[in-house]
Amino acid sequence: MESIGTDVSTNSSTSSTLAVPKNRGGAPPSFIWKFFTKLQQNNKKTNRYRAQCNFCSQVVEDGRVENLHKHILYVCQIATTDIKQYVQAELDKKASDEQRTGKNKKQKREQGQIPPASRAPAARPINDKEQEELDVKLLRLLIMNSLPFDAVESPWMLDFCHSLKPSYVPAGMC
Repeated sequence: MESIGTDVSTNSSTSSTLAVPKNRGGAPPSFIWKFFTKLQQNNKKTNRYRAQCNFCSQVVEDGRVENLHKHILYVCQIATTDIKQYVQAELDKKASDEQRTGKNKKQKREQGQIPPASRAPAARPINDKEQEELDVKLLRLLIMNSLPFDAVESPWMLDFCHSLKPSYVPAGMC
């Protein structure tokens, strides 16, 4: 995987070299940036960068961390199941940590607290029988309501399925 947050700096006498930029303040970069390459700023007013997925090379125009999470979890078809599970586990850990303490990372950092280890159980993987039952139910929903089959590929449908059962991936989306 490529390192993220790296800028290519050139020296007139040498070729391009990678240099790690200094942190200019603000929150530390999210773990999700390990899977993306930061591109030029999309909009100077919002200070958002465009991001290119290191797996499928698709460009995410609004490089908000939430959009990058959604891309890896629901859109990118090349990212492995292990990568998707890692991203989901990190999100679950962050959510359970905030829920348990009622504070986000910035509030904890300001108070000098170290975030406690996550106690949230990882999403239980589903077995083949459960996968098949869910696929049949989804297929029945599509057919009985005359919905197009490609509705399953919609990011909103994937988000909905994930909200109900985080470890479920509709057939054909693996």
